[in-house]
Amino acid sequence: MLDCEQRLLMAKTRAQAADVWRSQVESAAVLHRQRAALLEAEASQLTVVARRLQHHVDDLNALLTERDIELNGQAQRIHLQEEDIRLRELEIRELRKWWLAKHLLRRVRNWLRRRPASTPPAPGGDVRGAAEDAAAGHDIAVAAAAADAAAVADAVAVAAPDTAPRGGAAAADALPGFAPGGAPFDPALPTILLIAAAGQSRGVDACLDDTAHALQGHANLYLWNLGAADAPRLPALRAACAAHADLPAAREDYALARVFVERARAPLLRAAPDCTALVLGKHCKSALPALAGSGIPAACLVPDTAIYRDDIYFWQELFFWAAHTAFVSAQARRQALAICSYLNPDSVALLPGAPLRDAPPAPAHPATAAPWEADESGQGLLVAGWGPASYDGGLDVFMLCAQALLRAGTPAAPWHFVWVVDEDGAPADPGFLPTLREQLALAGLDGRVHIEWTRAALPPRTDLLLLPARLELARSPALQALSRGIPVLAFQDSGEVARTLAAQGLAEPCLAPAGDVLELVRRLQALAGDAEARQALAARTAQADWRALGWPAHAGHVLALCERARALDRQARADAAVIEASGQLDPGYMGEIVSLKDQATCGQAFLYTLAWRCGMGARKPRAGFHPGIYAQQAEPPPPPEQTPFAHYLARGCPPGPWDLPVIRPGTLPGASAGPAPAGGAPIARIALHVHAYYPDMLADILHRLHLNRTRPDLYVSVPGPAQQAQARALLDDYAGRVSALEIVPNRGRDIGPFLSTFGARLARDYELIGHVHTKRSPHADRRVVDQWRVFLMENLLGGAHGGAMLDTIAAHMAAHPQWGLAFADDPLLLGWDGNWHCAQLLARYMGVSALPRQFVFPAGTMFWIRPAALQPFLDLNLGYEDYPDEPLPIDGSVLHALERLFGVVPQAMGLQNALVSVPGLSR
Repeated sequence: MLDCEQRLLMAKTRAQAADVWRSQVESAAVLHRQRAALLEAEASQLTVVARRLQHHVDDLNALLTERDIELNGQAQRIHLQEEDIRLRELEIRELRKWWLAKHLLRRVRNWLRRRPASTPPAPGGDVRGAAEDAAAGHDIAVAAAAADAAAVADAVAVAAPDTAPRGGAAAADALPGFAPGGAPFDPALPTILLIAAAGQSRGVDACLDDTAHALQGHANLYLWNLGAADAPRLPALRAACAAHADLPAAREDYALARVFVERARAPLLRAAPDCTALVLGKHCKSALPALAGSGIPAACLVPDTAIYRDDIYFWQELFFWAAHTAFVSAQARRQALAICSYLNPDSVALLPGAPLRDAPPAPAHPATAAPWEADESGQGLLVAGWGPASYDGGLDVFMLCAQALLRAGTPAAPWHFVWVVDEDGAPADPGFLPTLREQLALAGLDGRVHIEWTRAALPPRTDLLLLPARLELARSPALQALSRGIPVLAFQDSGEVARTLAAQGLAEPCLAPAGDVLELVRRLQALAGDAEARQALAARTAQADWRALGWPAHAGHVLALCERARALDRQARADAAVIEASGQLDPGYMGEIVSLKDQATCGQAFLYTLAWRCGMGARKPRAGFHPGIYAQQAEPPPPPEQTPFAHYLARGCPPGPWDLPVIRPGTLPGASAGPAPAGGAPIARIALHVHAYYPDMLADILHRLHLNRTRPDLYVSVPGPAQQAQARALLDDYAGRVSALEIVPNRGRDIGPFLSTFGARLARDYELIGHVHTKRSPHADRRVVDQWRVFLMENLLGGAHGGAMLDTIAAHMAAHPQWGLAFADDPLLLGWDGNWHCAQLLARYMGVSALPRQFVFPAGTMFWIRPAALQPFLDLNLGYEDYPDEPLPIDGSVLHALERLFGVVPQAMGLQNALVSVPGLSR
């Protein structure tokens, strides 16, 4: 009984202890839950604080980025200002120099007029004294000007011959600055003024020799040398010409070249009215403006095998002034069209290479005979190659062919492969030859593949000639080989040799597909391993007609180039006369054609035709007319060589889509912009979106708005808080309503905020919507960008030239409901450039299936637009993630494609573009 009570008591005690322990655990659990709640609250608070700190960090980073951009922009502006100051100082020096030169030239002319007839000429005597005095007094500008004047006096002086004149004296005795040459003057032949800089480059010298040799007996040659007067090849060239002159100082001196041409022009054209200038190479470009101003047609033959982007302005000048240009290298022509993107392909041709002249046989030296010459058995095979020692010449292909043939099997008789380097293609690097020999040894070709630098002719025992060049060779030994019955292997489309082989029915055995090295190796193997097939092909080769590759044919190519230049020059001058007589050319609107030297020798109408002919610097002749649209859509279309504006004028200015309505300052609707429908109600709801990436430029926009009675509601976008504060301070002075001032992401430039932030609201609430932005473009020339910005703002908002242009535009848009867009009439003829494919994709999304090649668009992306014209762009539903990240390229992005589509899509919807033009403004 006692044990039971004790056990019961112990159980109760344990139960009480369990209750106490349970209550303690529950209390501890409550405390833990409270602590967890407190920790969660603290964590939540810390998260909020962290987010706030992150926002502050982001804002600080944005401010720092904006400050860096601003500082970089300021640094660049300072640099541009310093560069501007330096250029202006140079310009002032040059102006002072040329003013002094003009003064001294007047002294020279007066001295020449005062000189008695019996006094022997002393050209440049008194001005040389002036130069010496100025140099002694350390006046460099006066000394240089006097020296130039002395050179002019020397150039234009005519010395009376002491002996009976030789060859071409009858034509040269009255030609200032020219001396008689060794060839007679034949009035029945065309006359070519051959202009070259002898000794400037091997390519020019070779081209000069080949051209003079080809034209002997086919044309009278006058040689004007702008290179060294003591060049080794000049005596032979002078003997082949009717007259010759040396004036190296004119190579870089445009004024001197102009004076020389002006003095020689009249007697030259009296002796040879059909004279054409043929300029060889880039070193003589100073003569081209003088020739154009003197009425002498000029063709240009470029012997360079490559041109580079660094010389783009150099080449633009050459292409502009030459009536027609030809390259001897297909690669150089392709590079020219790629670098000068607006260059008209029809203005640059490809001239087939010259044949190789026969060289005198080299004396035999058995002790030093080459390995292939030492084999007297006549059983071996000799494969020759020809060209420059370079990739373009195909030296690597020649080595691959040799390696493939030698590895295919061991011939019973020795096979040799000889690459003869064109004498004008030898590398200037003296270490090139040892390196090449080392590569031949490593490839196991030493002793079988030979590089020959010392001869200008094919080896006498040549069995096959391989021409693996990837471009047209300036000179080719193909005629030598083919006339001797030596088969020639080459790539298709590699030049005149390949075309002639195909014309003679030898394409199958001799021509491999372009760039197909394996097929070329297979054809070479088939001939090398089969003596009978090789002999049969040699017999066919010997019987074929190869006159198309001879010197008479090459002379015909050169004469055709000159005749083409004459025809284009005649057409350009006839077009200029028509344009000049019409009075419709507006130089104030058209602006400067291109930044070229010596434009003063030609009138504006002629410069306009030259720009259209070559495609560079081409502009619209007057507001509202687009020559590209006329050339594309007129019936009948103008001939390719005729300027579309001249064709348009000659046809009596027919109406069409090439003539767009123009809004001019102070005009009433219907007065100058096309008939206005009756009952046009004024537009009451007008908004203007301004993207103020540079808010300091907002003041100018507000000033121009205040010149108008119209007060559009402003929607302003800025990239950050600092710009927002700066813009808010400026907008306080606006007399109208500021509906929005919002910070937007720095993506999409000005188009992103316009379409993705404000677009839907603007299209819903307003009848006419404007879009402008603070344009600065730090990557471009500041003066050019400033001129462009003023041009756009004056036309779209108003200013000192146009007055209240916004009021004028609003009145015209109210009167012409068929107009969907109004923008400044840019004088430049701009196109799709690198945006064609992106624009096609976007246009399909907007329901436009075909894009025109010629069109107008708001260059700079500033305009006034109706909601209906804007709606297709809003239907794209573009978000900021759809725009590319900064920095953007200067062309080829989705933004550049949209810029152009603003001018195309509304027209595809049946709406019309209207152009705005303030007289006297251009860019």
